[in-house]
Amino acid sequence: MDSKKSIPNPLKDFETVIRDVHTQISKEQHSAKYPLTFSLLATLGIAAVIYGFEEVVGTVPLLGDKPILIFFGGLFLLLITGRLYSRLQE
Repeated sequence: MDSKKSIPNPLKDFETVIRDVHTQISKEQHSAKYPLTFSLLATLGIAAVIYGFEEVVGTVPLLGDKPILIFFGGLFLLLITGRLYSRLQE
């Protein structure tokens, strides 16, 4: 009765799975080292672009006096880019 059967160790199996998942995720994430920094910089960049656009639009008399033109222009651009995107997906 000295024959030893290998007893499954669920904790060891769990550690192996977690290690494999961590390795796979680390390979796919390029900015995983500083995710908060990259998020804050991206948010700041988007806010700066929006603020700059508002300032430029405010200097154009036609657009500054009639914001409805900006609204319809934006809808038109969204429509065009949506159609372009759907055609590129085909």
